[in-house]
Order: sequence, then structure tokens, then C-alpha cells
Amino acid sequence: MPRRLLEAYESLFKSLWDRMSVMLGRFGTHSLMERALFDTSKENHLAADIVLRDDGLDFSTLEQVGHALDRDQLRDAVNRLVVNLVGVLAEQVGRTMAERIAGRGVVPGEEQRD
Repeated sequence: MPRRLLEAYESLFKSLWDRMSVMLGRFGTHSLMERALFDTSKENHLAADIVLRDDGLDFSTLEQVGHALDRDQLRDAVNRLVVNLVGVLAEQVGRTMAERIAGRGVVPGEEQRD
């Protein structure tokens, strides 16, 4: 798996982390990210290899199993994680505020969970 792609995904989640932290603080953000990652790992096995750190997500473990991944599988895992993150964020702050924090259209073609 190309490192640039993993870095792009890390950057996306770093941006989401930073925006959420302004409103929810570091611990609130960590908790919601943990919940979204847990939910996603039940739906997509690749999410289990994404590591939650104190300041965001680390995709480097995926690099170690990179030979077994394809871009579509990784994209699906990341899309699902974004959808789940917006969902758990919406449970806490409401859908409108969650969309503002995450930005509309973060996951094209995906429905957010209700």
C-alpha cells in the first residue's frame, strides 16, 4: 500500500480530530473516535488494524499488511469509519453541528447512519 495514500487518510482524520477537539476537548474526541473505530471494526476487518493514539489515528499498521490490501478495501474501511464517526458525533452534538464539524460531502455516496 502506498504510504502517500495512508498519509492522506491520516491527514483527513487529523483534520477531523482537530475540529472535534475544539468543541469536545481531547478526551471527548478520543472517546467518540474510539467508539467509531470499534463500530467500524465490527463492519470492516481492516479497521481493527487502525490504531487510536492520544492525538489521532495511526494507519501505519496497515502498511505492514499492505501487500494483502487493495485500495478499494481500504477506501471502504475509511468511508465506513467517517460515516460512523459522523454518526456518533451527531448523537452527541446533533446532526447539523456534526455536519459542520465534519464538512458536508466528506463521504460521497455514503448515507450517514441515523
